[in-house]
Amino acid sequence: MRHAEAAHNLKPSLVAGQAIGSPLTPHGLKQAKDVRSKINELRPRYIYYSPALRCRQSAEIIADSLSEKPELIEDSRLLEMDQGRAVGRSKLLSVINPKSVIGLLANGLKFHFPGGESFEQVAERMQAVITDIRAQHKDADVLICTHGLAIRCFLAKHYGWSVYRLLTKKIAPTQLVSLE
Repeated sequence: MRHAEAAHNLKPSLVAGQAIGSPLTPHGLKQAKDVRSKINELRPRYIYYSPALRCRQSAEIIADSLSEKPELIEDSRLLEMDQGRAVGRSKLLSVINPKSVIGLLANGLKFHFPGGESFEQVAERMQAVITDIRAQHKDADVLICTHGLAIRCFLAKHYGWSVYRLLTKKIAPTQLVSLE
């Protein structure tokens, strides 16, 4: 699941990166409450979440409302992609510029912003945590609360998506993505 709307989501023209301290907005608090009934049907015994405040808040709101209280577990491997020196800069200048576009086309999932992680590194990090969670909780339903780009990186590697699909696929706040 992607976390609910956070303060940095209100500035979509900037590269937010990991933005650890970005809290949920009032609308994000409502989104987290609204998704509870869907998640209650899943009856997760564990909720893993990224250390980013928005993920912790989303996980806590959901856990507090479930009929059977799940165990909350923080895992730093669920953090958003580290976008290096692009963080805090305009997406237009950082992402949609000739140098970045050429880098994306030439390197695919291996592309990274200076000082940051590649899409592939994020996908491998996400795969490792999902593999570990599955091994540790074989017979239990687990909810993972993480970030949109991290989810898309994992899905791109897992399903063989192009970089174009990775960058254009939207994962909405509180959207559930199921792995069976």
